[in-house]
Amino acid sequence: MAPFAIQRAPITMPALPIELLLIIVEAAQYDDLLSRYRWLKAFSLVCRAWRAHAQRLLYAHVVLPKGANHCKAFKKSMAASKACDPTYAARLGASVRTLKMTMDHQAIYADILDLCPNLRELHAILHHASFRPEVLRRLARVSKIGTLRVRSDHPRPLFQLLPLFPTVEYLEVDCNAVIEPHELADIAAPSWRLRELRYSNLRDSSHEFLQWLLPTSVHGTFSIIHTGCPFLGLSTLHRVGISSAVRSLSIWSLQAADDVSIFTNLREFAVAYPTPHLPSAIRKLPTGVVHFMLDAMRREDCVAVADGLADYQKRSHGSLRALSYNSRRETSLDPLVGAKVFYGFCEEWTVEFRFMDPHYGYYRGEHGPLGHDVAFPRPIPMSSRRSAPAETGFSWTSRREPLARRFARHAGRALGAPFHQRH
Repeated sequence: MAPFAIQRAPITMPALPIELLLIIVEAAQYDDLLSRYRWLKAFSLVCRAWRAHAQRLLYAHVVLPKGANHCKAFKKSMAASKACDPTYAARLGASVRTLKMTMDHQAIYADILDLCPNLRELHAILHHASFRPEVLRRLARVSKIGTLRVRSDHPRPLFQLLPLFPTVEYLEVDCNAVIEPHELADIAAPSWRLRELRYSNLRDSSHEFLQWLLPTSVHGTFSIIHTGCPFLGLSTLHRVGISSAVRSLSIWSLQAADDVSIFTNLREFAVAYPTPHLPSAIRKLPTGVVHFMLDAMRREDCVAVADGLADYQKRSHGSLRALSYNSRRETSLDPLVGAKVFYGFCEEWTVEFRFMDPHYGYYRGEHGPLGHDVAFPRPIPMSSRRSAPAETGFSWTSRREPLARRFARHAGRALGAPFHQRH
């Protein structure tokens, strides 16, 4: 009798829907807020079904940091793909959404932009003195860029590049390396509808760039302005006519003459380097502010600011919902001293307390993305390397202030000066 043979059906894995596969691969590429190319390379080698989708994500963010050499290599690889499969090569080029490259006057950079018809975000690093006219004409063909980040060593190429892209809504400009004066007389400012501007300039005190750009680029949709300019006063922003449009404002510091009340629709306010003028500015905050951010201060200044915020809460009927306190590693101030003061305030007024030690942006990937609709207070992406509060050695249990001291502090505030100023 022949042995009985058991017939086993082959085990087959059910095919995942393409939409679900894309979600899995896209979520798996991130490591501590940053897209890791090595993961996408590995995904593209899993099987033929994964290859096209993983490579499409791989090409979504292209970085060419070494100027013409990297651009020529990228162009050569795209030409090789086109020779093998023109349809697939066109699909890869159409997948590029974000492009970062170091540029100069050569035509190769226009060639790269021609290969990316669906480009939405451009990061340009400019080290040269001027663009060639024919290169500018070719760069102007890219008409769908909504987010533009530019770092320039010279003013001329910066002002040549900006007017080329009529659809920009989110702009970041770094002019910290610019030394020579701006030449703006022969260049017309772009007519944009900016929603967000981040501008950094540690040298210029005239702010000709803002006076050149903002009057023609800001309309009712403008929302966020973040400046890294030690010499910029709030009066400059008021003179260019944008104060009523700003909903989120981040500035370097406050001066005695600065009046925050001119920003009538302000919802979020941040001061990078607080000064003794901050408590008086808080007394003028518009009543709609829901998120307040500041960096490390001395304890007595923190107490004065907390008193001012308590008065603001009474005046605005509890408008403030979040307070962020950043620790700066380059200062000798103990961050926990100020953190305890503001934690006590937040506990008393039921306000969310965000303690950033080190300061937000210290870790790569923590820079808030441009080009997104915002609700205030804004949720911010946090690095996984940040320690939980219990791991920092900070005791989050605040002791109730003695009754006599509380009475003296409130009495001093009622008489027009914080308690700490009377001793």
